Amino acid sequence: MNLSQIRGRIKNQLSYTPVPSQAVNGYIDSVINDAYEEVWTARPYTFNQKEIDVRYWGDFTPAGTETLDFTQDSLTVAIDFTLPEPTMAENRARFIGAELEDPNGINYTIQNIFQSGGTNYFVLDRPYEGATAANSSSYFLRQKFHYLPTDLIEIEDITFPNYPINHSHRGKVQSIPRRTEGIVSFNWLNTSSRPNYYTPFSKEFVSDIPQGLNITSTPGAGIAAGTYYFGVTAIDESGAESGMLEVKGFTAAGAVASIDVALSTSILLGDEAMGLRFKVYYALQRADQDGYKFYEIGTINQLDASFSTSVSFTSAIQRGINVGNFKDKVWKGAIGSKKVQFYPRPTTADKTVAVSGAERELSFFHLRYLFKPSPLVDDYDVPLIPAAFHHLIVNKALTDIHSKFGNDSASLVAERKFEEGMKKLDARFASERDTLLVRSQSQSFGRKFGRNQFPYTPLVTYEG
Repeated sequence: MNLSQIRGRIKNQLSYTPVPSQAVNGYIDSVINDAYEEVWTARPYTFNQKEIDVRYWGDFTPAGTETLDFTQDSLTVAIDFTLPEPTMAENRARFIGAELEDPNGINYTIQNIFQSGGTNYFVLDRPYEGATAANSSSYFLRQKFHYLPTDLIEIEDITFPNYPINHSHRGKVQSIPRRTEGIVSFNWLNTSSRPNYYTPFSKEFVSDIPQGLNITSTPGAGIAAGTYYFGVTAIDESGAESGMLEVKGFTAAGAVASIDVALSTSILLGDEAMGLRFKVYYALQRADQDGYKFYEIGTINQLDASFSTSVSFTSAIQRGINVGNFKDKVWKGAIGSKKVQFYPRPTTADKTVAVSGAERELSFFHLRYLFKPSPLVDDYDVPLIPAAFHHLIVNKALTDIHSKFGNDSASLVAERKFEEGMKKLDARFASERDTLLVRSQSQSFGRKFGRNQFPYTPLVTYEG
């Protein structure tokens, strides 16, 4: 069933007929999405997991010509060399979120890379605390944390397989809790070809800021006359994303070549917001439907071929959305970012490939995780759970709707149907979590964290 059919099933089972309105449909859709999320996140299933290869980088130890300009009490550090990766997307992935150790041995987190006056800059998480030092090569850049996809709900397992690159550093990495990591106090500067453990950190979120949009158009042809809506969110160095800071419409009286979206308040070099990037979304609403689906069309405050201060919505982007090229760029709401820390820290490249006179290091770890699906917004959106269990969403939604309108007996009947259906879903599709329980000592350890792995007596596997 799609969203429209689920909504219809719910209305047909109500003891009264709601007056058709945008408000009623909005309420029912919100309850449907709550029910969908409850079914989806009940436990890991075979259908709600993804598997991806996550790239990581070794330490960046500068050559004598790869210098930085440090300025006392400044949030920015000038880069005196060409960024090493072949593409800016790779440079952003390598350096944004990395740790910069300055000439004094003090570490800062790099929040962004931007360009001004032809010079590239790193944006630090706090003002530089040392004395001004120009043309310094006494620094290091390292990955302390590895940031995971923003649609991640729960890690299932992390491994270092010999695919897609054939190498000998393969094996599963054991998860240990933050409490144990804090007791042991791992030295994050210890390195190895492959880690033995990882510690998951809780999700980080970005606070909303009162930033708006300034929308203009470029004369020409391509975009038909009409009203178009756009939204903007903020993302930090971890990839965590805020909610919509603003959704704003723009009316084109006639055809235009593009609709250009910029921030309403310019960000200056010394502003803390220079560490943020801003994703711009096009809000698509089908005819005769109430909901908007947001498609990411570009990012402001991001260094690509040049530093972007606006995003242009063109006929090519409009066509790409219509044919499905942007199906993986749908906004899923305010999403935090989860990270892991490995011990020892992996820095050995799986493969080094010559590219345009330079060397590209390729290293991956394999991540299996429970992911967050896109919300049901369009009438034709279909839940990603098996079709035979779509009725679970109907029953769970009816539990809440009947209760809201005082029909407690019908609410209890729907609740019982939901619980019985969940038992069948669990029996057919439940999977396992990546957590080991050690009887009577789940938070203890008895060997040194060296060559011996932890935990050393895995007696019970927790399956949810």
